[in-house]
Amino acid sequence: MDDSLKKTKKSEKNIALKLNTYSNGYHIAALKSVHFMDKQQDSFSCTKNHTHNFYELAIVLRGAGFHIVADQKMQIRPGSIFLLCPGEYHHYEYSSPLTLLNFMFDSTSLRSFRRRLADLPGYKQLFQRGTPKSEFHVDSATIAELDILLNTMAMESRRQMPWSSLLLTTHLINVLVLIIQKLSQEKMIHGNSDIAPAVSFMLRNYQNILHLPQLSKMANLSESAFYRKFNNEFGMPPMKWLLQ
Repeated sequence: MDDSLKKTKKSEKNIALKLNTYSNGYHIAALKSVHFMDKQQDSFSCTKNHTHNFYELAIVLRGAGFHIVADQKMQIRPGSIFLLCPGEYHHYEYSSPLTLLNFMFDSTSLRSFRRRLADLPGYKQLFQRGTPKSEFHVDSATIAELDILLNTMAMESRRQMPWSSLLLTTHLINVLVLIIQKLSQEKMIHGNSDIAPAVSFMLRNYQNILHLPQLSKMANLSESAFYRKFNNEFGMPPMKWLLQ
């Protein structure tokens, strides 16, 4: 690797975003980001590898591709959810324009509520630091609710009224409780599992008739190997797990 390429990679790795760039002086910010395709790239475009000094909750509104956190590469689609902790490096690779709902907040914004939030099922999985991370997904109705909350928060941040900070905190708690509630109702997909694509397909198509050969093919496993691996990870056979 030549020196110029090393310098480029080093400078990209050192990109660190600050919350005050987006927050109008508050401890919380909400914005919608759109990443367009790079015409110089053939099939995939990518964002720069970066970190930040705040928590970032990202929900995919539109687009498809991959989210790379450290050494873990996760497929993304509308409804995919990721929570990045301060100091974690990540970037996106996408094959179509990527639109994200971004909720950003520092460690002080939830100080009075963190203990109560931590008692909720799904909190620890969502706020997991490091890799491998679990993959989460919400339905289109939840995405619409989150989009409305984001727009409300963005407008409140611009108003800068005496009560704006309190309202931003209230809206952020609404966002987190909504997501944790939805995740607790869903089945968690293990991000480091090779059966994750099949599990994701099962969740999206639970109303249809599913067949073991179809699912095992998605995981590139034989039917017996898929059945055994699924049973080991979830404690029950695939169809029983889906129907519970």
